[in-house]
Amino acid sequence: MVIISPKLKKRKKKAYVDVIENIETETVEETYENAVDAYQLASNNYMDGKTKKALEILNEAIKKHPDHRALLTLRADVYAYIGEYQKAIEDWDRMIELVPEGRDHILVLKSELYINDKQYKEALEGLNEVLSKPQNPTIRLDALSLKAIALYNLHFQEAGEEFADKELLKEEIETLEELRLVAKLDIIFLQTLMSDYSILEDYKKAEEIAREVLKKDSKNDQALTLRLAYYSFTEKFKKAEEIEQEMKTYGINTEEIIMPDPEENQDEDPFYPYWKWKKNKDKKEKIES
Repeated sequence: MVIISPKLKKRKKKAYVDVIENIETETVEETYENAVDAYQLASNNYMDGKTKKALEILNEAIKKHPDHRALLTLRADVYAYIGEYQKAIEDWDRMIELVPEGRDHILVLKSELYINDKQYKEALEGLNEVLSKPQNPTIRLDALSLKAIALYNLHFQEAGEEFADKELLKEEIETLEELRLVAKLDIIFLQTLMSDYSILEDYKKAEEIAREVLKKDSKNDQALTLRLAYYSFTEKFKKAEEIEQEMKTYGINTEEIIMPDPEENQDEDPFYPYWKWKKNKDKKEKIES
């Protein structure tokens, strides 16, 4: 499963005017009059969905004004919108040369493009640079959110959930935990955090996150299953039984979940203690009846 950065999906042809507003840029001078006209014409075409025409105007204008920041910014946005991520990245690289004081902000924007182009390691390289130094809260929050997305996708791209690199999981946990301190995590990130803790066998922490997931989605089978495993593993069988009954009310086939696999080591099966307790309980009830 690939998580796509939501910013590009929601942007709806919006130019990256925030870069122009958030970093020092040149004021419009008379010598840039034609460039400004070109920018306005290209922007109008872009907003009307005429991306090909917008690019024709921008390419011609940038030939004449190769260092015009607004033109480069708009072209990067158009390229991103039509999925030409590498070309958009090249324009942002040029912007870093022109506006070095805006490097961190632009690295975040570039990382978003890398994520959408499934180049997760390249995205992480820029984001780690941004996060390695003090930042204003907005840039740090954006960088953390994008890093979480990049790590999640890299996690599954490289090895899959069951065999993911442990160091990668630890980095993912660290990122998500920091993100939790400053923002509410989407349920998919909570599930990822829950799964990571489980893979690293920190079942207590995984169960804690599972309860958070269930506050958002009371029928979440992954969180319910993890809580059942936790209470089985810790031999709190009455609590495990309550969880199982709840799962049954949601139509979840718990027998398939807790039934031991004869080919697996039962000592490594977190559900085995509960399954064994249930069998003994059922046997005792039959005898008493």
